[in-house]
Amino acid sequence: MPGLGAITGRDASAREVREGVEAAHEFVYVRGILALLDDVVRICTEQALPLIEADGGELYVASASEEEVHLHLAGTCSGCPGSTYTEKYLLAPIIKTASPKARLRLTTGYLVPKHAKRLGQTSTKT
Repeated sequence: MPGLGAITGRDASAREVREGVEAAHEFVYVRGILALLDDVVRICTEQALPLIEADGGELYVASASEEEVHLHLAGTCSGCPGSTYTEKYLLAPIIKTASPKARLRLTTGYLVPKHAKRLGQTSTKT
């Protein structure tokens, strides 16, 4: 499934990701959850994404709430044994920075969750 960047031909902004996640859920977001989502997108884009993309991986935000942040790794990270290291030492501390109460839910695989939005680069290398 293509990410938002593949559809629009440019990188997804925090606002676009937030709007996509909002549309995917039926519950009403409160201001704190929107701030959490903005923080998660910003911190992941700044700190984790360059490292993940350097290995050929892709990072998606599938959902976010006060209790749980669901991220998905695809690309070369799909099924990679190193994804547990990425989760424990890279992504979990980042999520704790954004929201100390939130639990990280990380999935990997070539099948991206239906409403997940890709963060970062969209250009294909030829």
